[in-house]
Amino acid sequence: MKKINDIIDLFKINIIKTLKEENLDFNIDFDVTIPEDSSFGDISTNVSLKLSSYLKKPPREIAEIITKKFDRSLLYVSKIEIAGPGFINFYLDDTWIIKIGNMILRNGVDILKKDRGESYLLHLISDDLLNENNINRARAYAYALLNILRLKGNKVYLTETIKKDKLLGLGTFNHIINIFPYGHLRNLCYNTKGEIVEVGNISLQNGKNRFNENIKGLIGEKRFNFWALSKTAKRNISIPLGSAVINTTDNPYFFVSYVYERANNINSILEREGYKIGDNLEDMSFNLVEGKKLIFQILDLEKVMEEAIRFKEPYKLFNYLYNFCVNFYEYNKKLFIREFEEKNILGNMYILNVIKVFVSEILSVLTVKVFDM
Repeated sequence: MKKINDIIDLFKINIIKTLKEENLDFNIDFDVTIPEDSSFGDISTNVSLKLSSYLKKPPREIAEIITKKFDRSLLYVSKIEIAGPGFINFYLDDTWIIKIGNMILRNGVDILKKDRGESYLLHLISDDLLNENNINRARAYAYALLNILRLKGNKVYLTETIKKDKLLGLGTFNHIINIFPYGHLRNLCYNTKGEIVEVGNISLQNGKNRFNENIKGLIGEKRFNFWALSKTAKRNISIPLGSAVINTTDNPYFFVSYVYERANNINSILEREGYKIGDNLEDMSFNLVEGKKLIFQILDLEKVMEEAIRFKEPYKLFNYLYNFCVNFYEYNKKLFIREFEEKNILGNMYILNVIKVFVSEILSVLTVKVFDM
């Protein structure tokens, strides 16, 4: 398996197989999803609710029939629960840690179902008279959106003009997104074709004092880009001077970059001591539920990227990555790796290796590199 959607399709195929075996197949459309709350399982389906009106039976009764006949060993399911009005929730066993982890190690974050290959023009419209910080924030937004769209299989072009220029060839794209830095729409002197996004203001603050210097020049491009994506495009951003220039967890760039560094450092030390990561489940065990949770959280990426495109909002991906790292810090609190048996050491090394690659790849999509702390 190379894509997250391959996993979803595998469960859907086997649910349909179970329905056919029980003469319950009405060729209905049903959902197999990744629940937002992990207490509802790792994968969930509403198939019983969809079948209820056809069978004239309560959804929970249908769910019981399905769960009794479903071949959980084939899909490495450790537990199945029926929840609420009749949702079926699947809990994945440790085999899936390797399956999901290997997807990342072999393909990076190129693990998404490709869109139909729509063509997009991202048109950044700037003005020499505008605040340079706001222009730079709009650029960060545009490049992050470009990366997200391309990762989902779309053809994307980005151009930047000043307001007096005319852009030719507007009819050749499926989508045109005009991106304006804060304050530019008020001075717009011509009509545009396509969607309009006005990216909010960004400023550097020290108490009540606001600085007009080039923020990117003061704190570096990588930190600036990450701050620029740390809120929804329309919201203004006020960067605290203290958090912007020092390595503290109040700085979102450091908060995320540290996860990469921590995972990389632990594994580098252990490898020098002779531990070697494999991909054979027999050689590893996974003793920390927090580590497993991080691997299964990767399955949320498909939905996050779809929402980022639907709302033209790279912040969706930023927020997902930030929350992923919040969960890493919980995992890190219990990572007393010197106290673990060898199989657990190797299992956690494997998880850390996946985390390292995953965080690095997502940071690259958000136009930030992890190596310059």
